[in-house]
Amino acid sequence: MLLIYFSFLMLLLRQIKFLLLLKFPKNKPQKTILECTNPFFHTFYISLLFALFRLVMHYKYFLMKTLIFFFVLNLLINHAVYAQSSVNDKITEVYGADFVTNNPTLVRSFDKLLTERIRYEQQPETADEKFPKISTLGLNNKRNPSLTMDTVFDAQNFNPLKYGMQLFAPTTQVYRFDNTDILIIIEPQK
Repeated sequence: MLLIYFSFLMLLLRQIKFLLLLKFPKNKPQKTILECTNPFFHTFYISLLFALFRLVMHYKYFLMKTLIFFFVLNLLINHAVYAQSSVNDKITEVYGADFVTNNPTLVRSFDKLLTERIRYEQQPETADEKFPKISTLGLNNKRNPSLTMDTVFDAQNFNPLKYGMQLFAPTTQVYRFDNTDILIIIEPQK
């Protein structure tokens, strides 16, 4: 437990060191507080270290809860940013960069489609199956003629916008990824 507090304290000190970086004119190298000759900065820095150590030891449970909260918050924010950039990348791949900026309503619809309405299930193919294969649908390549069919399924990188699927149909649509056990299920809009 003490190791965790010590690690946290060292992390804080490193952050403070970078935050308190003193800037000098461009012809001189930058110096940190520890490299300054002014005794005020040394006294201030040592006092700050002592105060932080006392704070950590006194409020250790509060600090641990706070650290956990900020860690989880950071993870959520990073996940949201990554998910949105992934959706925008898929839209841009098919429709181009102009589409994302000029059609915010459609982008929101595609965002909801890609994040909430499409799911992938693994189910063996049967002899009497009637699900269309994506190779029979054709590519949606009017705006980007360089699009190609996927040969290997990867749920993270698969872009359903590339194919001629009925993305906004009033009923559930099911498609089979060729030569796999993967079903692509598109739920209707609510």
